[in-house]
Amino acid sequence: MPPVKTIVFYHSKTGSTKKYAEDIARQVAGEALPLKRGWVKKAEGAECLVFGGNVQAGNIQGLNEFLSEYERFEGIPIIVFSVGMALPSPEGRQDLISQNLLDMYHVRFYQVQGSFDLNKLDFFSKFMMKRTLKSIGERENASAAEKMIGDLVSKPLVIYDKEKIEKIVTVINGLSSGLYKA
Repeated sequence: MPPVKTIVFYHSKTGSTKKYAEDIARQVAGEALPLKRGWVKKAEGAECLVFGGNVQAGNIQGLNEFLSEYERFEGIPIIVFSVGMALPSPEGRQDLISQNLLDMYHVRFYQVQGSFDLNKLDFFSKFMMKRTLKSIGERENASAAEKMIGDLVSKPLVIYDKEKIEKIVTVINGLSSGLYKA
């Protein structure tokens, strides 16, 4: 079997990033794999690498591990996407680029909004997040937006950024066909 042209590695805490990675891989006839020990060997022979990571406190989880091997894959297209609860914006994108030092690398970067389900977090994260969300939503003069944040304790937020995923897929296909340069 010939090597997969595009490999999408991901780090996912609650499943949003994994879903996006699998959808991208499926649409470009690639392969989606969690970023685990030995990932570099699996990336050999790829013609395009994609990495997606969830955002936690402004840091794209798994990105440092992925970019630690950047020089090994120099010359092939690399796409990075982050998945977080923040609404994608030019300012938010720039903040993620700066905080994660992405401007030091030749990568294409996309900010994607993700879902949030408190029940998918580990015990400690769930406990801390539940406490924070409740306190925001129960403030004496809580705005409608703050009350919605408080509602996340009992209602998962399901978001799928189809437009952004289609853009990433279009870029990967454009790279494969030679429409775009690496």
